Parts: sequence; structure tokens; C-alpha cells
Amino acid sequence: MVVSLSHIKKDDDMEKEVLIWWGILSLITLVNVFAWFYSVILVRRRKPHISIEDYILSRRILILAGIYVFGCGIRAVLPRIDAGRISLIDHWLSSIVVGRSVATIAELCFIAQWALLLHAIGKYKDEGFVRHIAYWIVPIIVVAEVFSWTSVVTTVNFGHVIEESLWAFTACLIFVCFAILHSSSDGVSKRLYALLMSGTVVYLLFMLTVDIPMYFERWQEDLALNRNALTVVDGFRDLSYRWIVVKDWKTWQVEVPWMTLYFTIAVWTSIALSHIPATKEFRRIRIDSD
Repeated sequence: MVVSLSHIKKDDDMEKEVLIWWGILSLITLVNVFAWFYSVILVRRRKPHISIEDYILSRRILILAGIYVFGCGIRAVLPRIDAGRISLIDHWLSSIVVGRSVATIAELCFIAQWALLLHAIGKYKDEGFVRHIAYWIVPIIVVAEVFSWTSVVTTVNFGHVIEESLWAFTACLIFVCFAILHSSSDGVSKRLYALLMSGTVVYLLFMLTVDIPMYFERWQEDLALNRNALTVVDGFRDLSYRWIVVKDWKTWQVEVPWMTLYFTIAVWTSIALSHIPATKEFRRIRIDSD
């Protein structure tokens, strides 16, 4: 069954709260794009002052950050609720299949940034466990993305619960890596590890108190309403051709916390990771390994 675009519901008036929030997200997107381009300039300026290995690492992480910034920019300007087939703006880019594809690529780039950083530090510090985790975190998130697509296709939120849980588990692994590195280091590099550990703790608290419970409640609602899952074929057709334009605050209010933090803190973290190889703390890690 192919769902026609004529079935899309159109709400002409955007409520004031939604308009303000959407305007803030759009402004933040412009700031994020500017920050990434400025980071490109900074990384190039630092090339003569850091080792060629650290410059290559910084550039690779920055390229991945650019993809992440671009992907998050599309999602911020064209917000969506994938499983519900809900979007804020009626545009072909609001197609759920387009948005979810962009999100998948962006999120894999984000975790690849962490993998590159962990692998480099693990190599410099000769920490086998850290290097192994660097290899494993990307496949873990690939599995998470599969579960995400499962929920998006079937419209049942159980896959999102698993997806977010895998992200939280990955954050735990990253925290353990930095804790090991922190315990085996002294001097200036300890500050870098402490900062990275603090960031993962904040992320974990958010996931465990906001994100995972949100999807768990939606999954419980699916069960309570005895909501039937779409088949894979019907689900792909549905997410390709149907989205419902909804502009009321009640619908979007529950999405505001995670979306706002995702398109600010997460994006800023992605950009910041590209600057770590140029910090004196990172240079100390390299010096200590030589």
C-alpha cells in the first residue's frame, strides 16, 4: 500500500511557543555552522605548531564533525518525530526516510570521532583495553542504528529503547577508558581526562533520566493501546511518502529537552573534539609516550 502525499495534514498556524523554539533552533544552526568553519581556519593555523600526526587526527575529526553539524542542522531546521510520522515543516526534506538517513550518517560520524580519539590516545599510552574499545564502539552504534530504523519503520518504540540504551552503554565504555587513562596519568593530561569523564557522566545522567524513560513510556503506550506494527514493506512505503505537519506546542513540548540539547551540546562537543589534538594536555600525552 502506497500512502499518497494528499493524506498529509496541514496546520497553517504555528503556535507562539513552537515558533520561538523553532527560531532558536534555526539560529543555533547558523551559529554551529559558523563555529565549524571557524574551526577549519583554526586547525589550519595550528598545523605548523603541532606534529603531523596530531594535525591529521584533528583534520579527520573535524571532517566528521562537519558531517555531524550539517546533519544536525537539517534536523534542527526541519524537526521530526520519526515513529509518529510528524514534522514541523511541510517540505520534501521532512520525509522521514530522508531525515532518518541523514541522522544515521551524522550519528555514525559522531561516534567515529570518539573512536579516532580513543584509538590515538590508547596507542600513545599503550593501553590495549582503550584501543579495543575504540574498535568496538562504532559497531555497537551501528547495531543501535538498526534498532532505530526498526522503530521508525514499524512505528513501535521498543527499538528506540534499545537504541538509546546502547548509546548509554557506549558512553559507559568511553567513561571507563578515560577513567583508566586518568588513573595511569599524572600532571597536565589528567585535566583532559577529567573533563572528558565529566562530559560522559552528564550525558549518561541525561540518557538515564530523560531520553530512555521517554522512549520506554512510549513503548508502554504502544503496548497499552495494542498498537500493531507495520510490516517492513509497508513501513518503508509509509515513511517515504507520509508525514503529518503538526505545529501545536503540546505535541512538540516533550521533544524540546532532548532536541535542544542534542542540537547544542552534542554539536558543540563534536566540534570541540577536533581541537583536542592541539591542546597542551594532548601534546603531553604524546610527549610522555615518546
